[in-house]
Amino acid sequence: RLPTFSDRVESVPYLDISVGYGVELTRAGKFQAAIGVLEKTAEIGAHVGRMRATRFGNLDRNAGKPTIVAPMGEKRTIGNELPRTVAALLFLGLVYQESGDDLKAIENYKRVIGIYPHLPGPYNNLAVVLERSGNIKEALIDYSIAAQFTPPLEEACKNIRRIFEERQHPRINPEGGKAPSQPMPYTPDILGKLGIALMNCGNLTKALVCYQDALKLEPEASRIRANMGLALLKLGRLSEAIEALEKALPDMNYDASIHNALGVALVQTGKIAQAVAHFRKVLTLDPEHQGAKLNLRRALKLKQ
Repeated sequence: RLPTFSDRVESVPYLDISVGYGVELTRAGKFQAAIGVLEKTAEIGAHVGRMRATRFGNLDRNAGKPTIVAPMGEKRTIGNELPRTVAALLFLGLVYQESGDDLKAIENYKRVIGIYPHLPGPYNNLAVVLERSGNIKEALIDYSIAAQFTPPLEEACKNIRRIFEERQHPRINPEGGKAPSQPMPYTPDILGKLGIALMNCGNLTKALVCYQDALKLEPEASRIRANMGLALLKLGRLSEAIEALEKALPDMNYDASIHNALGVALVQTGKIAQAVAHFRKVLTLDPEHQGAKLNLRRALKLKQ
């Protein structure tokens, strides 16, 4: 039977069973039945979690490492106990995604992220649905977040690289024609976000291509130029990095990360006095910036 509000503590195994039942219904293609089960499970899980937070539903307690079986059959072990309401909502999002209800899928993935933002999977799943619905800009933001986890979610990085490759090499018309499919209109903003996502995955050269293409369309885009400077710095192309960062600086004098990166590049080219000035500027903007504090101490030692 499905759990009721009176089950309280006993609802923990019942909720697990209910989530599993919803997954099995999904596998069988019974989407509406799965939706009903999972929505009820999420509702009850939230109710019981509020009553018994010391037993489950408390994100701050190490309460074992339950294994969650995803609809595709893979098993995932979660470090902290995953509240049953989150598990139900996550699978509910997958059910809506499989059944083609993008709006409901987006709604449930956002609910999961709002409750528990420490898993990369929901960001990737949300991005997949956003991309499918044509919102490439928001999709890239969520792919990028998934790629920022340690380690990066490889599935998100695959999706990011795929978007890059599809832009560079439009696919052949799937209807069998020889003409390539119409490429998506990539604005400077979208290209900039694609560059950030690629950087998060460690694909610096590809990110650089995106930034360069964006600047061809909008030469005055200081944020994109600054990000290009960061990519060049990581690639060890110091003189180009300094040039890009200095060009971006007049519009971004408030950004501590740009001053810090410029200082690092200047130190590596032997311009210690200029680097010290930038590190001090960082600490004026952000007195607790630990990287700048360390960089300033190193630069001052070199200056002596």
